[in-house]
Amino acid sequence: WEMPDDRWSAFIVERLAAHDNPDDIVLELCQQGGLSWPRAEELVERVRQENETAITRRQSPFLAVIAFVLFVGGVALIGFSTYSVVESLEHYLSMADSGQSVLDAVNLPGILFYLSDSASGLLVMWFGGAAMMLGSLTGMRRVWLGILGA
Repeated sequence: WEMPDDRWSAFIVERLAAHDNPDDIVLELCQQGGLSWPRAEELVERVRQENETAITRRQSPFLAVIAFVLFVGGVALIGFSTYSVVESLEHYLSMADSGQSVLDAVNLPGILFYLSDSASGLLVMWFGGAAMMLGSLTGMRRVWLGILGA
């Protein structure tokens, strides 16, 4: 399985784009290509660096799907937690005496006490959703830079 460097490069790019473990690629180069482990590792790393844009382009559909799912999940978490807080506030306000004005019925300690059971979980959900959205956008930035060759 003695391949010239350009065919090895194509083989390595194809395998890296398929998300194969680099150690598995190195092992295959050693077994079938007759390379030493250090030489095969060096070759895989060199090809990865030289072809990073091509590898990212080939991976972009998969990465875009993952990023989209994460983004939608983050939006859903933020939406659900925000909706739950608004629902709780509306419920709290409806429990206030109907003879009081809204400004008299709203007192921060009362609202915080009323929301204390669920507020910490909702806050974690809100920040988790924000983190998912930010991670998605950060990951897609890498994909777009790879696609555009920047």
